[in-house]
Amino acid sequence: MGSSVDISCTYWYPRDDSIKEMFWVHNQKSMHRHAGEKENSCTLRLEDIRESHSGEYTFSFTTGKGQNYSGLPGVNISVTDLQVWAHPDTVKERDKATLTCNTTCTLSNDTTFIWYKNGQPVTDKNSTRDNKLHLNLVSSEDAGSYSCAVRGYESLSSTTVSLTVRSMKVGIMLFVLVKGVTSLLAVGALIAVTVTCVRGTRRKRNDVQRRAQDSGVYETLQRRETPPTEMELKDLS
Repeated sequence: MGSSVDISCTYWYPRDDSIKEMFWVHNQKSMHRHAGEKENSCTLRLEDIRESHSGEYTFSFTTGKGQNYSGLPGVNISVTDLQVWAHPDTVKERDKATLTCNTTCTLSNDTTFIWYKNGQPVTDKNSTRDNKLHLNLVSSEDAGSYSCAVRGYESLSSTTVSLTVRSMKVGIMLFVLVKGVTSLLAVGALIAVTVTCVRGTRRKRNDVQRRAQDSGVYETLQRRETPPTEMELKDLS
């Protein structure tokens, strides 16, 4: 947008004839545009170039004798916008991100690219090399919409691409949450083991008491069933 291009063109016709109409055809659609002011000049000037200007342009004219002339083959024009790619387009704080300004047009070796974030220049604040913008140690302030342009053609900026920055606080909160749940599970397991140990101890004590009681009853019964000895019988006589 904002640039212009000239399609050079000249024409000839029989001297015994005259020009009735001159026009350009764009993608097989007549533009009915005057071809030029100078004699034999049919140069076409296209202004405020857009992608819709892409296609084939052919100059044609008709003469007073009804003859039609066309300059075949025509001229092909390809109009492409600058494109911005973000790799990756979603990053965490303190990570790195690289944005690339691409075009299919042939540019000179000393071409300088200008970068914008939310419409404001950011080239001087970041590291740039060739057609790339390097963002190191990304922070939440780097999130936004980025575009690029070629120096000298700042009005022909590219499309925009969004860069999303995820906060580290979310990751820390998740870590703390997971760690807290793990701690609760560990405490729960410890309580379960303690309860089991207490139950086991009580069960052992009950078994010992039961055995002691059984042993005392047996000894009492044994004493009651034992017959008196001979000495004891003499004493009784």
